[in-house]
Amino acid sequence: MAPVGRTLLIIGLLLAAYGIGASLYGGRTGRREWVDSGRRSVYALAAVMTIAWAIVEAAFWRSDFSFNVVAQHSSTTTPTFYKLAAPWSSQEGSLLLWVWLLSLWSSLILFPGLDPLLLHPSMMIHPPMLYSGYTLLTIPFAFAVGALITGKLGNAWISVTRRFALAAWLFLGVGVVLGARWSYTELGWGGYWAWDPVENAALMPWLCATAFIHSIMIQEKRGMLKIWNVSLILGSGILAILGTFLVRSGILDSIHAFGASTLGIPFVVLLAVMLGSSVALVLWRRDRLRSAAHLDSLLSREAVFLLQNLVLVAMVLVVFWVTFFPLISEAVTGTKVSVGPPAFRPFIVPLALVLVALAGIGPIIAWRRVTASNLRTNFALPVLAAAVTLVTLLAVGGVDSRPFALAMFTLGTFVIATVVQEIVRGAGARRAMTRESPPLALVQLIRRNRRRYGGYIVHAGLAVLLIGVAASSSFQHSRDVVLKP
Repeated sequence: MAPVGRTLLIIGLLLAAYGIGASLYGGRTGRREWVDSGRRSVYALAAVMTIAWAIVEAAFWRSDFSFNVVAQHSSTTTPTFYKLAAPWSSQEGSLLLWVWLLSLWSSLILFPGLDPLLLHPSMMIHPPMLYSGYTLLTIPFAFAVGALITGKLGNAWISVTRRFALAAWLFLGVGVVLGARWSYTELGWGGYWAWDPVENAALMPWLCATAFIHSIMIQEKRGMLKIWNVSLILGSGILAILGTFLVRSGILDSIHAFGASTLGIPFVVLLAVMLGSSVALVLWRRDRLRSAAHLDSLLSREAVFLLQNLVLVAMVLVVFWVTFFPLISEAVTGTKVSVGPPAFRPFIVPLALVLVALAGIGPIIAWRRVTASNLRTNFALPVLAAAVTLVTLLAVGGVDSRPFALAMFTLGTFVIATVVQEIVRGAGARRAMTRESPPLALVQLIRRNRRRYGGYIVHAGLAVLLIGVAASSSFQHSRDVVLKP
């Protein structure tokens, strides 16, 4: 069966090349039959990759050692569950998983009439979750490229791909959290994030996608931030490929990497093509990306979202710079400098504090321009809750010497109070109109406004997460002791 698998991979490569050529030719000439042919080649690619993946899984399940990858990464004594998970522990198998998932998501977006939310994979394992996030990001990336090439830069491409961007953000987030959980369990007491290069590679596209999901709301409502939106999703797609490159190239030391391999150069070429093409397309369409609308005030929801974008992109740049600093220093000075968590904290900590504050301000600040009435109505209770928390913590003591924890606890309370206030107000207004019971009013409120209240819940979750990070990092105690045998 191994020759069959190799043949399928060659067929898949030819199908992908044909699909690219047919789609470009059909799009440029307006010949629909070539576009349809390119679409069908994606379906064929998904079918071929599915068969190839099934062959590999079957080989691991049967312990078919005629496959080199099985001989190197499995054994007859390996439990069946781990045999089925073994393919993505190898370089070859993980790449095949990447291509297979990518072909499935590509087929899904091209198949008309199908709700993307109906096909969520139930893979609650760290690597497949990250691969799902990486490959899902290629869908909005591809549509953004298509919109730039065709000049159709309205909201259509955002509407089509928004759910894919949300799914990518969700899978990457779950993958990162599962990885942190694994690290906490397997790598040491209390350690869940070590700023490892491969961990950072998953975090960067997640941060970029977070900015994109918020930024497109401004384009949908005001027609603004078009350059931001295409740039953010193009950057997210490139960072997804960068994450795959870091795992496979071995250029940076990581416990998650496969070690040095011959795949570094092909990935560098791909990244260069994607980056160069993206920059060229944005510059080419910069006139059409300009918006007639402008910020009416620096005290408005649009301004808060823009500042939030700047903070998230700044976090991406910090993570990127510090992660790659060993290579940069080696290229400039000839000495490879090692960096660790302390190199990230002076920059990430203040940015995280600003981000949490904005997560509380954004949902309740008015569009266009803030008024005194809006400030009193929306900010009074959250600010009071934050002030009470601050005073209480200072009175109790033990926190004043840890300013990061004190600030995060206070700002986190502000965010949670904001979310509770908005949900209670919304449910109360619905009860006044419908006379529903409180539980039913709450359920119907969230059901009918999923985007709004789902976002509120995510903001509260972020606050809880960062409060936990502040507590675990600020109040941990460690010391070295010598034990007798």
